[in-house]
Amino acid sequence: MDQGFKVDIARNGDEALDKMKERKPDLITLDIVMPQMTGVRFYRDIKKDPMYADIPVIIITGMHTEFENFMAHRRTAPPPDGYISKPFKP
Repeated sequence: MDQGFKVDIARNGDEALDKMKERKPDLITLDIVMPQMTGVRFYRDIKKDPMYADIPVIIITGMHTEFENFMAHRRTAPPPDGYISKPFKP
């Protein structure tokens, strides 16, 4: 528990998808840069899936250029529910 919330951590998009099958999250914080599956691909995949499309996603990244590129070229996914720039103070 973290501040009263149960928090799960995934090291990559594949692991996150596996965890989501076990328990649907209420919120996803997502880094753009991840091994095996980019955060952009993960985001697009879950927003296409009716089972997960309604989950709010906050993108957290220090990769400003990649995020701006994602926002400028997204056609198949809605904008994220929020964005936090790294580094940040909790």
